[in-house]
Amino acid sequence: MINYKFSFRFLTAILLFVALCIAGGAFAQEGEGEAPEQVVTVSNVVTEQQGAFLKITYDLATSDNEPAHVFGQFSTDGGATFLRWMNTVTGDANKEVAPGVGRWFVWNFAKDGVTGLIEQARARVQGGLYPGMEREFGGITFCWIPPGNFMMGRYPGEQDSYSNEDPQHEVIFAQGFWMSKCEITQGQWQTIMGSNPALGYGVGDNYPVYYVSWNDIRGTNGFLDKLNAAHPGNGFRLPSEAEWEYACRAGTTTRFYWGDDPGYTVINDYAWYDGNSSSGTKEVGLKLPNAWGLHDMSGNVWEWCEDDWHDTYTGAPDEGSAWVASPRSTYRVLRGGSWHVSYGNLRSARRRRLNPVHRDGDYGFRVVIFPASR
Repeated sequence: MINYKFSFRFLTAILLFVALCIAGGAFAQEGEGEAPEQVVTVSNVVTEQQGAFLKITYDLATSDNEPAHVFGQFSTDGGATFLRWMNTVTGDANKEVAPGVGRWFVWNFAKDGVTGLIEQARARVQGGLYPGMEREFGGITFCWIPPGNFMMGRYPGEQDSYSNEDPQHEVIFAQGFWMSKCEITQGQWQTIMGSNPALGYGVGDNYPVYYVSWNDIRGTNGFLDKLNAAHPGNGFRLPSEAEWEYACRAGTTTRFYWGDDPGYTVINDYAWYDGNSSSGTKEVGLKLPNAWGLHDMSGNVWEWCEDDWHDTYTGAPDEGSAWVASPRSTYRVLRGGSWHVSYGNLRSARRRRLNPVHRDGDYGFRVVIFPASR
């Protein structure tokens, strides 16, 4: 490992770590038709301050001479954890990059929230698993959700928000996980369960399944039991509420994953709600995804989470696990809004409660896989 040291107004004593990474190495046997594992080597890294920007140049080599996805992370705890991403970049990062010398990108650190003096901050550049990377497990396409941290809940003064979204609090994910790219479809449900419960609000293999309760999904002999039996070793489950919001935000801090959108002028590009849905669900994946490749995190159908309902976040877990009572409480959590509600209900922080036996024409779900189960 080679360290590079530099300093400038905002970041001091920053070390750039050169990493030898294996693209998908831990997952090389998963799925069908997977490309062979690729060894990615980043070397000869040079950093250069350019005012409020940092330019990073590097050489890239891959074992198969094919492009690799390159990305940057930075740490604010002296390199103990790398939980924040260099999102605001131009050049050869956060995309597929061809092998070669003199690759470069420029990082706008201020736009990524680095606006004050940070002692012993560190950054690293690497290739391999990256946010939004896709894999298929059990006939379902998943996106990689990276380790990191975020502020869960509404921000102070957030438009159209509710007190049950308080207090805003930090949640840290020490490990990443896989989340299904789209809501579980009627075709996927029928393959596992043998029937399709959806009726009246959009029917077809690529429409989200609805009229499914939490118990239908999570209960004995429910969808998850049968999916895991059909595809053992994956550990399919419902997301925790924290996982859901972290994946929905995809690094954003605004009301929606496309921005605050105070006048609701952009929402039609990203979500189905009561103003554009024609009173029913739509096929999954037709609207623009968030930054991590997930579609319909806002709108189409509400999505069940694993958690029991709590009226506020006071006492909530800070490491991303489901907040579950013993014995289980009366209500479960749904997130994301639906085709049946107004646009304010599609905010990233919006949450609601329902009895786990409840079914309706706008309640569905998506699933996650935790890497430890792989």
